Amino acid sequence: MGKREPPVFRRMKRYIVKSQITTGKAKGGNRPSFYQAIDNKMERVPIVKVLFNHIEQNLSMANIPVKTSEFLIAVLILIVTAQVVEFFIVGGYHYSSPLVLAASLIFSFGFLKVYIRLRIGRIRKQLKLAISMMANNLKAGHSFIQAMRQVCTDLAQPLKGEFEILMNENRLGIPLDVALNNMLKRVPCKELETLVRGVILQQETGSNLVFILNTICQTLQDRDELRSKIDVLTVQGKISGVLCVCIPFLLFWYIHVSQPDYTEVLLHTQMGQTLLALCGFMIFLGTFCIIKIVSFKF
Repeated sequence: MGKREPPVFRRMKRYIVKSQITTGKAKGGNRPSFYQAIDNKMERVPIVKVLFNHIEQNLSMANIPVKTSEFLIAVLILIVTAQVVEFFIVGGYHYSSPLVLAASLIFSFGFLKVYIRLRIGRIRKQLKLAISMMANNLKAGHSFIQAMRQVCTDLAQPLKGEFEILMNENRLGIPLDVALNNMLKRVPCKELETLVRGVILQQETGSNLVFILNTICQTLQDRDELRSKIDVLTVQGKISGVLCVCIPFLLFWYIHVSQPDYTEVLLHTQMGQTLLALCGFMIFLGTFCIIKIVSFKF
């Protein structure tokens, strides 16, 4: 009995499109997979192609090894499951069904956005150490690629994986500036953009790369200090925003439990439901304004 094929090779065979695919049925050629067939059909529609490219870029930024069609099918399964659960709980179609649909979509794509933000945050924390290590390796006489290879052995994920992809692309013949820009597309981070622009500028002008890396490292240090000060100064506003959002709901729940007669008018009359919807909209608007006030872009 032969050895079982490793999972990585089975996954590669699943996703890589073979160049010897033929359309003749008599030849018995290979056919594309189910997911590849969906991708090929969806790319023919311009609007859907733009949506597929956007989702594919987000999956690449999140470093999730799934195809766009697989992600959309997973979202569809989540929507159907939520609708079925809501159908059995409520006992039929209810006015909340569109809300369940919207919540499923928001949860799916919101989870992807949050995961991307967390991953970029981890890379941002590792970047300063990586630049300092590269500068030290350059001082020791190594080239930029050798310094990056040495840094990869000491770094942890996720920045280690991005540097490994960069070196693999360069090893396959892709120019260094193109590989750096590809990494910047996968990790849209301001700090990484500063590093990429500095390295490309050094490749074009031949300036002192060690001085550039040290300057970038000091700049990142100053940005981290400024970010920490702003976080401390805005923490009071953030806590105030949380309290302003939570207090109305807690107060309404307490009144509903202690004095149900006061809330029956709001819950079971058209005027009361309109006032509740208006209050919810005002709370949402106030939360949005508070978030904009205490948020700063660096």
